[in-house]
Amino acid sequence: MRCEFAVLGPLSVRRDGEAVPLGGDKPRRLLASLLLSPGEPVTADRLVDVLWPERPPRSAVANLRTYISSLRVALGPRIRFRDNGYVIDVAPGELDLEEFGTELSAARHAGAPEEALSCYDRALSLWRGAPLSDLECPLWTPVVSRLTETRLTAISERAELQLLLGRAADAVGDLRAATTEYPLQESLWCLLLRALDGAGRHAEAMAAYGTVRRLLAAELGVEPGPELADVYRRLLDHPQADAPTDVRTAALHRICERRLSLVTAAVARLHASIFATAEPAAAPVAEALLSRVRADPLAWLDAHREPLVSLIARAAAAGLARPAWRLAAALVPYFDLGGHLPAWRRCVHIALSAARRCGDTNGETTMLRGLGQLYVYTDQFPAAAEAFAAARRLCLALGDEPGAALSTAGLAAVARFTGRPAEAETLFRQALAVFVAEGDRHREAYVRWAIAGALMAREKTAEAQEELRRSLDLAREVGDVHREAHVWERLATLRIERGLPAGEPLRRARELFVRIGDAEGAASVERARQAAANRRFRTMP
Repeated sequence: MRCEFAVLGPLSVRRDGEAVPLGGDKPRRLLASLLLSPGEPVTADRLVDVLWPERPPRSAVANLRTYISSLRVALGPRIRFRDNGYVIDVAPGELDLEEFGTELSAARHAGAPEEALSCYDRALSLWRGAPLSDLECPLWTPVVSRLTETRLTAISERAELQLLLGRAADAVGDLRAATTEYPLQESLWCLLLRALDGAGRHAEAMAAYGTVRRLLAAELGVEPGPELADVYRRLLDHPQADAPTDVRTAALHRICERRLSLVTAAVARLHASIFATAEPAAAPVAEALLSRVRADPLAWLDAHREPLVSLIARAAAAGLARPAWRLAAALVPYFDLGGHLPAWRRCVHIALSAARRCGDTNGETTMLRGLGQLYVYTDQFPAAAEAFAAARRLCLALGDEPGAALSTAGLAAVARFTGRPAEAETLFRQALAVFVAEGDRHREAYVRWAIAGALMAREKTAEAQEELRRSLDLAREVGDVHREAHVWERLATLRIERGLPAGEPLRRARELFVRIGDAEGAASVERARQAAANRRFRTMP
């Protein structure tokens, strides 16, 4: 009866592709202890300590035998008593722990680099997370630590081999994941910096050094060690252009950069700043072309919407993840303003997949936030919360506080729309503190407007009015006409709910929405105007 036993992650036992039920926590810990020493007897005393680490009951040995019997029922007679201990017999290929050791040994003794790389790939693919991550036992700490160290060594050895074979780009994704899982392992960061630089992503390598330096300072209070500092010095001494070497790919890269410059120029004229990226224009463009774009940015974006989506898809397919997601992110204010959700959705999914394939965490977090916003707009709130939470976790791992704050604001919006205004206010205020500290007045204006909505839901009208006043001042100060229109609309709603005339704020809101081409915003104002008229009619004597 062949089984598949897995301890390199949560404990798993499968037979013919189906999970084998093992019972509760104690039989699972018992089996895990046996699998950590396959073919070797484990004494009853040690197993009792595993099952009852603090105070074993008087019936511990009898209970142990009961658990052994239940495992034999589930697994067959492969658990035997031998040499004063219990031993589990596993056949070759049944236990991921043994398979990992076999493949790792084969990699280290392979006759050719390609053969070694294949063995490393098979060995590391067996890992699904921390060993036995679903169970706890202090007695396992030494063996789990050894396994983790062996895994880190294997990751490093494979990355070194990939760099040797000129496959730096292939190494980036796994090294990104490894540094996220083990953020204080400087040796992994050294390899990531080298891989990014070798893949022609010099700027990202420099940014990664800044990330690990901040992490080490915050967590350990130390500067990078000699090896990491040496890699950084070599980056400074030998800068490389962030451009691909293949001629066709390089040409596509240049097209993306020029289009990004044009999109950035067009979006800057839309007066919609909450989703605008802080990235500068990517490449110089003829002033005459820029002038035409700026003269009628909406018309230019409308005419180029589908070609731009196609360009993002082509860039992603060519492995140009960063140009793809930067272009997708730059288009978000336009997509949001015009309600172009299908095009937005396509861009997000394309760029998110590309960023994940290339291990581009900045791109992944940016696209996850966009995905979350799309889910909010389509009332898919559990999915939105999942996307925003994933983005927040990645941002915190990278030390990206502004990005984490944006993700927190997304979670706050989900709370607001799902009837939890108090939680929404708390989360919005967490984000607000970061934006104020960063001096980001665009996003401060947005969050204060959002806080007002949460306060209105709790009938705190005076506090809501004050937040709206501050949001209005900020929006005017930074020239965010879109936010200003939304503030006037919310001020009108506040007055309508209090039974006060709202004609002036409604007029201002509609005028601004029409000016910037937000048809949905203008329609929303008309609905509010009609609601106010109906309310007045109902209250007439």
